[in-house]
Amino acid sequence: ANVNTLFTDSEWNETFRIPIREGRFFSPSFPTDTALAFVVNEAFVQQFRLKEPIGQAVKFGFDDRFGTIIGVIEDFHYEDLRNKIEPLLISSRQEETWMGQVAIRIDASQMNRAIPKITEFWKGMEPVFPVTYQFLDESFANQYRQYIHFGRSLLYTCIFCVLIALLGLVGLMTFITQQRTKEIGIRKVLGASVLSIVRLLSGNFIKLGIIAILIAMPISWYLTGRWLQNFAYHISIQWWLLVLLGFSVLFFTYLLVGIQSFKTAVANPIEALRNE
Repeated sequence: ANVNTLFTDSEWNETFRIPIREGRFFSPSFPTDTALAFVVNEAFVQQFRLKEPIGQAVKFGFDDRFGTIIGVIEDFHYEDLRNKIEPLLISSRQEETWMGQVAIRIDASQMNRAIPKITEFWKGMEPVFPVTYQFLDESFANQYRQYIHFGRSLLYTCIFCVLIALLGLVGLMTFITQQRTKEIGIRKVLGASVLSIVRLLSGNFIKLGIIAILIAMPISWYLTGRWLQNFAYHISIQWWLLVLLGFSVLFFTYLLVGIQSFKTAVANPIEALRNE
């Protein structure tokens, strides 16, 4: 079976400090570790259903020699967090190892002193190629910066769209009340209450708002769920969150429409009829 492979040395886990679930990690005290020993992660054990992984024979496809599993480490993310943790085979086999990177754990309080010393040491060991380094937290941040920017852009776009919709709602409500000024004046002269006029003017808007929310909620739930499926680890969209958002939209709609309706309803009906 094809399995992701990591070539490293005995000091790798001293740097990353991944918990050992069973057995041990590579050690200089065991010379055979550099050729015939393997360490696997928990996903490896689960996929191949190894009840007793320590001592199991494993080999590379290009090699006739079998090695043995000496340790099982806790699952850790060695790829993008969008992917689930796959089985991993770790080897310290020196003849197949070409180290392209070096990981160094540094005390944060000694950062300013440590980096110049590391650079100086690197120049003495490899003067042709200058050292290039990156902090692990910065690497994670760069990896997911696009999602942060996407989230912010989506948030600002939603806020802008809501503001435009609310402004359009106020404008439409103002236009309708101006068109029905004479009707409202006559109703008030005939004894209509302020509450009845507010209901008259705002009722259709609330009905349309409810219909729009009932259409938007299932579509939003479906599209958001499909997008989240691109990630191996993701949250679930709770139905109550969509309901809460729907009621929030209805509340602001009723608030704006109600204010405009109330201003029209409390106006002097004589002035309305005189203007007509």
